[in-house]
Amino acid sequence: MSNDLKELLQATMNQFEKRFDSLDQKLDGIDNRLMGIEEDQTLMKQDIQGIKDDQTFMKQDIQGIKDDQTFMRQDIQGIKNDQTFMKQDIQGIKDDQTFMRQDIQGIKEDQSLMKQDIQGIKADQVLVKQDLNGIKQDVHEIKEDQHLIKRAVLDTNERVMKMETVLENQHSIIEVLSLRSIQQEAELKRIK
Repeated sequence: MSNDLKELLQATMNQFEKRFDSLDQKLDGIDNRLMGIEEDQTLMKQDIQGIKDDQTFMKQDIQGIKDDQTFMRQDIQGIKNDQTFMKQDIQGIKDDQTFMRQDIQGIKEDQSLMKQDIQGIKADQVLVKQDLNGIKQDVHEIKEDQHLIKRAVLDTNERVMKMETVLENQHSIIEVLSLRSIQQEAELKRIK
């Protein structure tokens, strides 16, 4: 009977060892996943910084375009002032007006192109804002996932601690049973 009990105890101990090995492997997997998530967050932060840098360059380009428009307006004002002086010579005014009309047409065409460029920049900014919103949402989801993983790790730790308590109790019971078995064998020998 003591051999059966020993075999039962050995089988029980083997099962607990297998379960602990399985739990260790699962905890290692969770740790690896957490490390991967942290690396992904670092990459996303770098991407967001790159987007912010691109926005800064775009703002500088738009400011340059605005400065160019200011200079063009000043040039046009200078052209108008010159027209006032050219009225003194009618023939000269007519010739200069023809050239100025061509220049103004070129300026208007340039302004039209600039307006199209600014419109394109605005459209790009809208896309960047949409991308940023998507990234913010992804970061939010990752934070929620991280919270769930932490909760799962804490639950797993709690279960392991409960299992350790159960194992300690079972070990105490096994020691008591072993002691009783030894005592019973000793009594049987005395009886014989």
